[in-house]
Amino acid sequence: MLSRFVKTYQKRSIHYLRDTNKLSSILTDKCLGVIEEVHKKNKENYNLVTQQRLESNTHKQYDFREDTAHIRNSEWQVDLHPKLTKRNVEITGPGNNSRMVINAFNSGADGYMLDLEDSMTPSWANVITSQHNIKNAVRGELKDTKFDKNGKLVKEYSIDIENSPTFFVRTRGLHMTEEHVIVDNKPIPATLFDLVTFMFHNGKYLNEQGRGPFLYIPKLESYEEAC
Repeated sequence: MLSRFVKTYQKRSIHYLRDTNKLSSILTDKCLGVIEEVHKKNKENYNLVTQQRLESNTHKQYDFREDTAHIRNSEWQVDLHPKLTKRNVEITGPGNNSRMVINAFNSGADGYMLDLEDSMTPSWANVITSQHNIKNAVRGELKDTKFDKNGKLVKEYSIDIENSPTFFVRTRGLHMTEEHVIVDNKPIPATLFDLVTFMFHNGKYLNEQGRGPFLYIPKLESYEEAC
């Protein structure tokens, strides 16, 4: 049944299982190649940290770790990026709704975190639409329109990119997998898919513009997971 949905790339072991709107502009051949490469380089470490999570839950090890006590008990400070020093007002919202994304970029808040997990059902269509919205929004190209019940144009929405907030992307957590992207017959971590797809399309551009990229990876439970 799935064979009619599967797209396979020659000399690669990566597949995606279902087409959806806007997918061709996001999951390009090059993007899939990078996803596959990053996944294979990090697969062993991912399996290790997920096993550590399982063992901690099995043994109900929910306290602070003894081997990091010297860090917690010492004086230390993280150097902040200049774009992250003012965070008085921050907002968040789902990435699949283009009008909400536009309004968030125009909100006047200090920071805006586009969410790919808790505020949005992470269906395949929503995930791909979110990546499409991100790609266009950071370039000031995302647009939307509103019509009344008679079909008359009421309002056009666009982004004032010059006055936009500091922009973050909140990926899905490490506990989730992306069931629509398969490498070596197994789904890849959803965190990796979100992160690599975002960075592939926008990382260099945002860095050149002095606007990031900034990522928020939720629900991390150890420094090994952060690595």
